Amino acid sequence: MNKQNTRLFLQEEGAALIYPSQNIVVPAEGVDYAGTSKLYPFGSKAKEGTDTYYYCYFSTAMKTGMGAKFLVDISTAGLDWSTLVKAEQIGATTITMTASATLVNNAFQGGWVCINTVPPDTDNAMLQQRRITSSTPCASGGTTILTLDRPLTAAVTTSSAAFAMPSPFSNIGMLASPAVSHIGLATVYTTAGGYYGWVKTRGFCWITDLHEHLGKTNHFRALMWNEQGSLGPHISSDGAGYTAASLHPQQYAGFIVDANTTANGMSMIYLDGLD
Repeated sequence: MNKQNTRLFLQEEGAALIYPSQNIVVPAEGVDYAGTSKLYPFGSKAKEGTDTYYYCYFSTAMKTGMGAKFLVDISTAGLDWSTLVKAEQIGATTITMTASATLVNNAFQGGWVCINTVPPDTDNAMLQQRRITSSTPCASGGTTILTLDRPLTAAVTTSSAAFAMPSPFSNIGMLASPAVSHIGLATVYTTAGGYYGWVKTRGFCWITDLHEHLGKTNHFRALMWNEQGSLGPHISSDGAGYTAASLHPQQYAGFIVDANTTANGMSMIYLDGLD
């Protein structure tokens, strides 16, 4: 094998190779690193064997044994449904929207926009959905220009409406709430927010288990996130006393890997999130 094509060579050279079409990064500092400087675009992906990691901003202190969550909220960080500021023709790669808050340069880079092309398109038959590659700064109440990853396939007018979200990876944190979804497991423990780092979304690992039946009761193999960031069984009611009112797990996390024929308890799981 040509050593110049291997990860080992890249690490020895201190390289951070980016494959733009797949947003894949080979971080010279490794995935077990968090720092206060942004080194890669949000959502950059790193691969280690069977494992997948995504580059994020941590807005809270992070734990490495409990699940991290997506915290981007359209009411505080996004642009909710509003009509477009100017018309654009087929083939255009920008749209212009009114900002409800002050925006820094590229606040929406790596995010996503949904355009209702021909209102009142009540059955959502002509939506145009695009990734945002850049955005311009503006004051609250001003206008921001969103650059799209693909051209428009239908013209838009000032009667067309859209909503936009920043990168989901731009606000990741720990929050015990049933109203947010998990991304995976942070690779580095931090005592405060304000760090950029990696979150494992797929691969072998262990995550806090607060349910005694995992790995001890037959058929309890699929795993669900609970609101605290630990794991529970994929079941709402059984003879062991689980009820829908006491469990509430709704987001799939993965499955138990190790054999539990002796009811020895869960030791290894496969986290089955973003690839």
